[in-house]
Amino acid sequence: MIGFIIHRFVQNAGILMLTSVLVFCGVFAIGDPIQILVPADVSPAEIVQEVHSLDLDQPMWKQYLLFVEHALHGDLGRSFVFNQPSIQLIMERLPGSRSNWQSWRLSWR
Repeated sequence: MIGFIIHRFVQNAGILMLTSVLVFCGVFAIGDPIQILVPADVSPAEIVQEVHSLDLDQPMWKQYLLFVEHALHGDLGRSFVFNQPSIQLIMERLPGSRSNWQSWRLSWR
């Protein structure tokens, strides 16, 4: 039984690690994040300041480690679309997702 629990824990840790890499890479797959976040009419100095504040001037591996560290502390960043903390948006939508999942589960009985 302990072996099964350890196996499942390692398996889930691997899935979480892969998911975090995909999410991190997905941000950069859509283009340069700074070009998406700042308006076109900002000065170069403001762009440099924003790049520094988002740690985009760091190497990719360090950005990923910062991403994981913040995620482990519950900071999933800010939504590009809504300009709100992502965790707040997730928590607002969680009850609806839960009820959808329960409805789906009940329909399979």
